[in-house]
Amino acid sequence: MSADALGTSSSSSSSSSARPGSPKKQPVAALGPSSAIGKRDPPIKHKEVIPDADKLVSLEPSLESGKIGDLKKMTLRWQMPQYDTEVARGNSTAKQVDGWRDLGEARSAKQTMISQILSRWWYVFPQWPAPETPWKQMLADVECTPNGEMYEIVPIKDYTAAPLANESTGMKKCYMREQYPGVFCTSSYERDDAAHLAKFAHLIQDDQLIMDLRPVNTCPSFAVLARKDMGTLVSYYFKALENQILIVKELIEKDGREEHKRKLMQLEGEQAKGKSFWTAAMIHEQDKKEEDSEKTLLRRPLFKGEVQRTAVRREEADGTMVDKIFEVDHVAE
Repeated sequence: MSADALGTSSSSSSSSSARPGSPKKQPVAALGPSSAIGKRDPPIKHKEVIPDADKLVSLEPSLESGKIGDLKKMTLRWQMPQYDTEVARGNSTAKQVDGWRDLGEARSAKQTMISQILSRWWYVFPQWPAPETPWKQMLADVECTPNGEMYEIVPIKDYTAAPLANESTGMKKCYMREQYPGVFCTSSYERDDAAHLAKFAHLIQDDQLIMDLRPVNTCPSFAVLARKDMGTLVSYYFKALENQILIVKELIEKDGREEHKRKLMQLEGEQAKGKSFWTAAMIHEQDKKEEDSEKTLLRRPLFKGEVQRTAVRREEADGTMVDKIFEVDHVAE
């Protein structure tokens, strides 16, 4: 699946066979301009279109994904506290975790804005994880791996034959999952510390330690964006629209397709409507609403030092069910 300039994703469709005895359907192109269907443009072959790096905005402008020192200041995905079993269940009150709620049209303005940004995130944020991320350095740093060991990447074709550890360096072998850059697996997990094993039990699958070294801070996700104020989110939204409009204009100059022209009209209309709606007063009002309702939003720790928030569903005297929100002392390490 790939993102394209129209804000959609390309996918293959399955074809069904005709019934016995039924006439063969002619393809649209074969019918010609004189047919009842009329003349049509050939189907567009969508491909990824990404703005230049200088037009993108970092979610962590003070930190660089290419520097090992900055990466160690971020929260890596393996360091994220895991959802409790109850939290993962759809019928649990914990559906509200990180702001996800089944409210339909009752979604807050902030939740709606985040959804708008995520539907076109590649027009405003850099590729994640960053291609320049120094994975080899991170694997060789005991502060970046869950079990405090050092690892080196072995090509998957050589992995089975390679020894568990390099005799000269003492570094253990691991391989990267090609579909998920930054996610590494080891062939064994050897440590006698029971407390340590229990702490990272969720990272062990089929006797393999799964090390997800991707930085959470720069991930374009709902949980990360939910921690931004409304003014920042609005700026992301308009930057994404601006970049998308520029790319669609380039496509129109290149091929002049009607589909691109229609998309441009839609985007420019959305941009004009948004600018008249999202005034400074409106942004301030929405920030105040989010601040007032913050105590009703369940949130697990995501970054280092954040306080975990939990909820207990209790029945009040009048029979109504109310979610009681509590802050606990546990913080993300």
